[in-house]
Amino acid sequence: MDILAAMRRCGRDGWTHGLFYAGWTALGTLPLWGLLFILVLLSRPLSLEAVAGKGELALYSAAIVAGALRVVNKEVKLSSLLAGDSDGPQWSLVNRLQVRFPSYGLVVFVSSAIMAASAIVFALTIATDVEMRAFVVSRITLVLLVLSLGLGVVVVAVDKTEMSEMDLKRRLDQPKLKLEEEFDRLSDGG
Repeated sequence: MDILAAMRRCGRDGWTHGLFYAGWTALGTLPLWGLLFILVLLSRPLSLEAVAGKGELALYSAAIVAGALRVVNKEVKLSSLLAGDSDGPQWSLVNRLQVRFPSYGLVVFVSSAIMAASAIVFALTIATDVEMRAFVVSRITLVLLVLSLGLGVVVVAVDKTEMSEMDLKRRLDQPKLKLEEEFDRLSDGG
């Protein structure tokens, strides 16, 4: 799989960016940390059900995956890649290049599955009134949160490594180099 090979090529810099992403994302869950702090102040028992029993983590999971999908579906300015300057033509449909993320279809499928599962769990949490609901919902949404955070870290690390401007220039030059090699081979042989 392309994504596994891309993950192996991620160097220290790529994984560092991924971990910083995880840290900033954890900071985004500050309302949950605030709830834990208030529970401690009020001497209430701490439990996963108290924090995540109403599907809150499902909302965080969907938001994390949505941010990762933006990175997966990014476009780059051709003029900055080809000319190497930012004074090229204005941003337009002609001047954009859709860049394929490694294992694009798989990443989009997994992201969609996490978002769909988050939506279903959250909707069922609001729509049903089952006694064991808080226990089950808190566990399912915790798994979804861990999966979405892991996906986000991988997407950021791979994006930093594989989708850098230098790597994109190399990708654009590959067909040109193949044509030059083919031309050289034909001119030497003929």
